[in-house]
Amino acid sequence: MRVHYTLPPVRPGTPAHKWLAIHVQPDGGAWQVLDALSSTLSDTPRKVVQLLSGSPSYAVVKGLSEGVTYRARVHTENIHGWSAFSPISEPLQLPVSEVEVTGSRSREERDAELRKRAVDVDAEVVDLDAPRYPKRSKKES
Repeated sequence: MRVHYTLPPVRPGTPAHKWLAIHVQPDGGAWQVLDALSSTLSDTPRKVVQLLSGSPSYAVVKGLSEGVTYRARVHTENIHGWSAFSPISEPLQLPVSEVEVTGSRSREERDAELRKRAVDVDAEVVDLDAPRYPKRSKKES
């Protein structure tokens, strides 16, 4: 899920926004904060999003569950402290995947299957500087 945001304008003479905290709520549950290091939700994030010049205006949230409805809100921090929260976003329900997991294979099994399908090619060494077509002698013309 991507959470898009627009930073509030910075008034002349006031410090710029330094940090952005993105809060996500699953199906009316408790609000959790996006951990900027793992891009997953956490009750105690290790780091929130640091706002740098030229930063993208969205954050990707990973590890969400299919079929669950999520809402998001953000707030920023400068040297005066944290701002009020943004309005809560419209709900977004993640679609349920149509992929059915029927089993898993080990890395060795996958590698063996790939080796069966691999094609060995004996390549001929070609001189790339050689002329493409042999020169004709004057007699052949």
